Amino acid sequence: MHVVIVGGGFGGLYAARALRKAPVEVTLVDRRNHHLFQPLLYQVATAALSPGDIASPIRWILRHQRNVEVLLADVRRVEPERRTLVLADGELTYDFLIVAAGATHAYFGNDEWRRVAHGLKTLEDALEIRRRVLLAYERAEREPDAARRQALLTFVVIGGGPTGVELAGALAEISRQSLARDFRHFDPGSARIILVEAGPVLLAAFPETLRDAARKRDRTHPHPEAEPGEPEREEVIAFPSLAVRGVGKHAVAERRPGFEVEVEHHPEGGGRHEDQERRPASPVAAQVPSAPENA
Repeated sequence: MHVVIVGGGFGGLYAARALRKAPVEVTLVDRRNHHLFQPLLYQVATAALSPGDIASPIRWILRHQRNVEVLLADVRRVEPERRTLVLADGELTYDFLIVAAGATHAYFGNDEWRRVAHGLKTLEDALEIRRRVLLAYERAEREPDAARRQALLTFVVIGGGPTGVELAGALAEISRQSLARDFRHFDPGSARIILVEAGPVLLAAFPETLRDAARKRDRTHPHPEAEPGEPEREEVIAFPSLAVRGVGKHAVAERRPGFEVEVEHHPEGGGRHEDQERRPASPVAAQVPSAPENA
């Protein structure tokens, strides 16, 4: 009996291990040869961890399981009538098939957002975000114009689920702590991190105690207009009940008139989205206010 598992993520690995004592031969197929601990991708994206800290070779993980083989291959389609997987470079037959290929980020019909806001699902995504964030600080060091520098140091994270909240918090942490004394011509702590969420609360799927903790940690506004006399610098400025209608080359705009954040954009783009119903999946971290460059 031949069982084929598509995907070496959490689901695929659990399925393979569950079959370790079964009288079957298992083939696990993945387009990458490593398992990725996705919950910590945001820490790679913000330079807190190295890629090797959250990735392990699938073969090494399953090395003691004799009834499993691991294949590096790209699955193009399934032909159930033939019980066959069509690969990019061949075919693989099976008796039973387990599809655990995971999910990717979505733009809900707004695929043009990809240029300025990609998802946080792979190590490549995380490293690209890291590069853009750190380059934004480097460009700010050489930028003589204060308004342009503030644009370089403003980041928008769209999606108030766990990844969005964690990413926003990590961006604030590196500006206030990790990079606090590394630059001579500006204060890294002046960076603005803006967290936008379409729903009424952050971390909607979590218990009320955790939502309260996130709300207390962030400065939460019912509407994105600054309040007179409020502190100029906060770790994260959160805007619940604010649905994004567009992510363009120069702006992130909400579904209602009255809120638009100018986005600095250069050919490399930049962004994130949170995986939840009716919201961009995997946070959209777009860099903001008024100039042209993106973190």
